[in-house]
Amino acid sequence: MLACLAKFVYSIEWHLKLLTQAAERLERLGLRNIALRCADGSLGWPERAPFNGIIATAGAPYMPQTLVDQLARGGRLVIPVGPVGDQTLVLAERTETGLKTEEVLKCRFVKLLGAEGWKG
Repeated sequence: MLACLAKFVYSIEWHLKLLTQAAERLERLGLRNIALRCADGSLGWPERAPFNGIIATAGAPYMPQTLVDQLARGGRLVIPVGPVGDQTLVLAERTETGLKTEEVLKCRFVKLLGAEGWKG
């Protein structure tokens, strides 16, 4: 979906098998404006920052500062935050004066594993 809405998409997947499956699907669909990386998603993709938008599709115990740091001014981060089983989807926007956050709704996502996520 994002590839149809954005000029270019960078996507990080922790599990190589899932990344490989995604790459095969994207190839079959003819989508060429996506770069994939097998890595720790809690650390983002600093070499390609800053980003206008970051969407985390796994829940973190707290909002990873590394992801916040990779936002462009005016950029937004959407991420589930909180303990396993009781998370809140948070929208954060980097403004001229700092980070503005808004709690959107209660949710439950898989764990964001990694250095700034859950430890296994």
